[in-house]
Amino acid sequence: MGAAACGGGGTSATAPTLADSNGDLINRGGTVAASAGCTGCHSLDGIVIVGPSWQGLFGSEEELADGSSVVVDEAYLRLAILDPERRIVAGFAAGVMPQNYEDTLSAEDIEALIALIRSLA
Repeated sequence: MGAAACGGGGTSATAPTLADSNGDLINRGGTVAASAGCTGCHSLDGIVIVGPSWQGLFGSEEELADGSSVVVDEAYLRLAILDPERRIVAGFAAGVMPQNYEDTLSAEDIEALIALIRSLA
């Protein structure tokens, strides 16, 4: 949904603040995470389920299965969503995360998921 659709077609005396926009994006991330099944494997509270918890993940340095490490930033998260087999976090199994999010999630959905994960840092 583009920015023009956010206003509901009417005029407004005040524009949304950046904080409001971020809150909306984070809320959308929660909705996407639930509807896409992300929270079945990734917790928001630090508990490890099938995949890494999203709490404290953004900005952390994670060791990967190949022995290298990565700082979890927006670029890494985007890659992890769209090509999950490419850079797997050590201790987690390959072949578990769905491989079709590029087809089922919009760019806006992915940005919302990243905003949600970032908010849990």
